[in-house]
Amino acid sequence: MAKGAPPKRLSPGQRGRGAVTRTGIFLAESRTAPYACDQFASSVAFGNSGFPANLEESMGFWKGWILGFLAALVAAAAAVFCYFDFGFAPVATAAAPMPFERFLANHALHAVVARAAGKVSPVDPTEANLQSAATVYRENCAVCHGLPGEGKTRIAQGEFPKPPQLLQGKGVTDDPVGRTFWVVQNGIRLTGMPAFGKTLTETQLWQVAELLAHAQDLPASVKDHLTRLAPGPALITLQKPPRWTHAVFPSG
Repeated sequence: MAKGAPPKRLSPGQRGRGAVTRTGIFLAESRTAPYACDQFASSVAFGNSGFPANLEESMGFWKGWILGFLAALVAAAAAVFCYFDFGFAPVATAAAPMPFERFLANHALHAVVARAAGKVSPVDPTEANLQSAATVYRENCAVCHGLPGEGKTRIAQGEFPKPPQLLQGKGVTDDPVGRTFWVVQNGIRLTGMPAFGKTLTETQLWQVAELLAHAQDLPASVKDHLTRLAPGPALITLQKPPRWTHAVFPSG
């Protein structure tokens, strides 16, 4: 056919038997045309992805997917149970963290304490308040978090996770004071950080939070109070054994 010539008109017989048109598309014979149309409709409806073409097949397809997903969940749960039940999980403080332990713990902690970060302190960082905080810190916090110019205590070296040294370097001076207050008040589960919300007053908690927020620019008197040697524990001498000892450990 010459270029630019009008397309040749096909006779009814040629259309029925199938012929190659000018565009090169093969027209299926009349007896196979319905099958071709069904295949075309299926490929359009399901994106030619191999998905089932009718409702019954579709239900079976999704049923298989759901059962496979549930089976995978059960297998994962069984694997986690065996991981703990057979003693593979690290529980010693010197052991390496569990898979994803550090990420999950830090993510959960940051998500919770972020809500307390905007809390405004009702206590001003005056020298008197910082002096009081230094006393509380020495008695309750220094054993884990250290004192200025001193190394880590044996308790701090044996903990997991390792407690930060709050009066050396930047400590938590870059944290909002409300965040530090929340940690001191509530503690952190599965660490050595206890909650002081029931053993210290709210004023004492805020004073400690202010002390740690200003750890890099403390007054000289407060630094001197922190580095001063703490008095040793009082020795209790019993002048007379209590009565219950005679029942448990009878003399003679």
